[in-house]
Amino acid sequence: MQIFEKSFEVNSLNVNVQKRLGLVGLLGMLQETAFSHADQMGIGYLEMLKSNSFWVLTRQELKMDTYPALSEVVTIKTWSRPLDNMVAYRDFEIYVKNQKIGESSTSWMVIDGQSRKPILPQLKDATSKTRADYKLNFSPEKIPAETEETGPLLNMQVRNNDLDMNMHVNNVKYTQWVLDAIPIQLQKNKIVSRYQINFLSEAFIDDHVLVIAKEMSNSEAGDQYYFEGKNAQSDQAYFRVLLESKPIFKF
Repeated sequence: MQIFEKSFEVNSLNVNVQKRLGLVGLLGMLQETAFSHADQMGIGYLEMLKSNSFWVLTRQELKMDTYPALSEVVTIKTWSRPLDNMVAYRDFEIYVKNQKIGESSTSWMVIDGQSRKPILPQLKDATSKTRADYKLNFSPEKIPAETEETGPLLNMQVRNNDLDMNMHVNNVKYTQWVLDAIPIQLQKNKIVSRYQINFLSEAFIDDHVLVIAKEMSNSEAGDQYYFEGKNAQSDQAYFRVLLESKPIFKF
């Protein structure tokens, strides 16, 4: 059993308009922590390249009580659960000054670099480094498609800087597209308290992307919105998102 820790300072490059760590910055920290831990487990990026395969994030759920301010230090603790068939689950806990402020659960699959199809992970000695004694009390779930959406809030084309090492759009970029679809004046006084995303297909250079949305609920406790990114030509969905915000913001 292994729990891995990595710390980050909230700096001018990852804060949002509230001068606090933004959602995209936080998700980047979680991804970097997972990347480092996978390396330590012997199943990281370079090791996977030897078999022409790579990890892809398929689902994620994040719950946050608050977000750290500029110059605060965030400590992320992560561990891998035992493999569940072809799916690997990874949990995270997020701390500032030994106070837990959030948690996230993710699911991952291994993709063959040639066929771009899922294959069974070959974890070798990494199995002994998974954690079976504890897990978060939730796992990332499937987000059903909504049929009644608004018109496109964002209409764009995949650019060079949207791509990662695997030559497809990095998963964090999908989240940035969601935030880009929300007018900036509506982001100044809100906090993303819960964020769920399903990654459904790869997006590549020059793909034409539409981001659509639907308000799911509106109450004093918070609002929930549905987002979907899809290919403008084929209608193929790239991702689906459920976002809960406090306080309320409106489109």
